[in-house]
Amino acid sequence: MFWTNRVVFLVMFGLPLAMPLHILVNHFTRTTWSWPVSLLYPEMLGTLLLLVFASRRTNLRRTWARILASDPSLRRIVLVAAAFTAWTAVCAIVQGAFPGYWIRSVLIGWVFPVLLAGAVLALGRRARSAAWQGLSAGVGVLLLESIVLYFMSFGIPHSFHELVFTNRTGRVWQGVKGGVYFGELTLGNVNDIAVFFAVAIAFASGYALDLAPRTRALPGVMIAFVAAALFLELLCYSRGVILCLLLVLMLLVLAAVASPPLRRRRLGLLVLVFAVFLGTAFSSSQSRQYWVAQLRLSDGSTSALREFMWSRALRAESVTKTYRESAPKVMSQAADEAIARAVPPPAATPSPPPVPKETPTPGSQTVRAETAAAAGSWMRRLIFGYGLGNYGLIIGATFEAGTHNMFLDAYVASGLPGLILFSGLWFMMLWRMGREGWRFLREPEPTSRDPGVPVPPVLLAVVVITVAGVIVNFKLETLGMMLNAAAVWLLIVTRPDPLETRPGRASGTPIPVAQSAPA
Repeated sequence: MFWTNRVVFLVMFGLPLAMPLHILVNHFTRTTWSWPVSLLYPEMLGTLLLLVFASRRTNLRRTWARILASDPSLRRIVLVAAAFTAWTAVCAIVQGAFPGYWIRSVLIGWVFPVLLAGAVLALGRRARSAAWQGLSAGVGVLLLESIVLYFMSFGIPHSFHELVFTNRTGRVWQGVKGGVYFGELTLGNVNDIAVFFAVAIAFASGYALDLAPRTRALPGVMIAFVAAALFLELLCYSRGVILCLLLVLMLLVLAAVASPPLRRRRLGLLVLVFAVFLGTAFSSSQSRQYWVAQLRLSDGSTSALREFMWSRALRAESVTKTYRESAPKVMSQAADEAIARAVPPPAATPSPPPVPKETPTPGSQTVRAETAAAAGSWMRRLIFGYGLGNYGLIIGATFEAGTHNMFLDAYVASGLPGLILFSGLWFMMLWRMGREGWRFLREPEPTSRDPGVPVPPVLLAVVVITVAGVIVNFKLETLGMMLNAAAVWLLIVTRPDPLETRPGRASGTPIPVAQSAPA
């Protein structure tokens, strides 16, 4: 079991740090949208390795059957997730989506994360603890890496204009070839970095709410992590993420008001850190004017662009402007001017080899027109959506482009049935976490029920994922990485072990249930 837990730790540790290896795999195989190549990604190989270790430790099929039989809410979540995945595949086939993209997305966003979480769950409590320790260590390294790469890429921003319009909106898209390492070598995109660390901040903040003796030494470490992560959020300056963090601050303040003295002292310092972050984010007059324009949906603002995308979820046509064409002029002009000043004109390079006919070329007007025409009538789009990746080609000239709303992303990819299944899945997950949080709050002296992680971090993280998924751009298969999906499923399976004997609700008598694999 010692080596199995070490494998669990290493697989989870590598999840946040996998992007550079993805780039190497794509470089040496000279492909990007190929689902067989995605099986060579480190987290995919790690999942397969972990399944081998778990199968040697226990009979996975029987263990999973016992777990699902003993935990009805988890069983329902898994069944709905399987139905949504199958329907998404059907819609992609019916709508002629590009197989290299949609199969890869289904594998990375759904199939392998469920297998990874299932293997961890089958291996018992110590494996869950090792998984959280590995993921926490990997996220800590990613945080330091992101901050260092930001200053290597951009230096120190001297104004709000440089921070938001020059760095975040313009130069960040140049990538490694343009000397910008921050986005591409971390999680691939500045928005993905901001969203992921917002969830990590909420998770870490939840430790201040747990009064178990084993967690009383952790708040100092967690507060230091939160402070560093908030500094990174300031550099990313994602408007939706800042709103999510404002929500976290409000929840922490409410918890502090209704908490005993020990918890109140912990929360007081954490609230102070959040207040400093928000004060800095809104300190300049430029930033306040910027937020006023966003909240008013002013012409040319990114909030107005997002409202436009949401209103055309099933009405996107080949004539719809791409993101670049629809971007606010002030942002595009500032980005272009900054790039022109900072980067010399690129040297002439030989023409790239011709693209095979079976691989669509994002950005091609012909491909956009053909994809929009193939989507069919409005009623067909209502039932089947556009097919996974097709909507991105039409509206954003790239497979990865979406609506910046995970529920609408499900809608445009798999139609109304897909939206219903995905919404039901998310509601069941919220119900599962909320019920556990309510039990936690009703205890006179709340303590953790799981050796891997207390209840409050899980609950806060799920709340932030939900809000960020609605107003920002949280995707399970972000840029071909398994990180988001694996974290979500690890949150789902982290709860009081359904395979242990636990007191009954009313009488207090034990309820015998099946035993899991030895821990």
